[in-house]
Amino acid sequence: MRGFKAPAIELSEKIIEILKNFAASYTMPSCIVLHSRLLLMAAEGESSTKTAQLLGVSRNTVNTWRKYFHENTGLLLQMEAACRISDNMEDLPGLMKSFLSDKPRPGKLPVFTLEEIMLVNEPACKDPKDFGHGLSHWNLT
Repeated sequence: MRGFKAPAIELSEKIIEILKNFAASYTMPSCIVLHSRLLLMAAEGESSTKTAQLLGVSRNTVNTWRKYFHENTGLLLQMEAACRISDNMEDLPGLMKSFLSDKPRPGKLPVFTLEEIMLVNEPACKDPKDFGHGLSHWNLT
């Protein structure tokens, strides 16, 4: 769409500070880091095409998340206001993590229970001699 400009996203200084911390994190889940970078670029007015190129994602991904952010910016500001009112700003990063996380997706339920998986894996954690093998270690042959 030539000439289309995505709407600007207004964020507070505190939210920008938290997003910058998330975007620079090496321990945060990758989806939160990506979404933080995307939201920061959207707030700076960067185009969807350039954002997609810089972040290495499709323009469709950028547009999907920009739309989500645009529709829910008020929610971010309400979360911040609630934390200010309750004088508990330490809760804001946790709330923002849930806001930036991928939502659960539909899919096939697991075939095996955790107990069944543990039963299958248990022999690998034991000595092969316990099972009558003359090996000192398990191997692929």
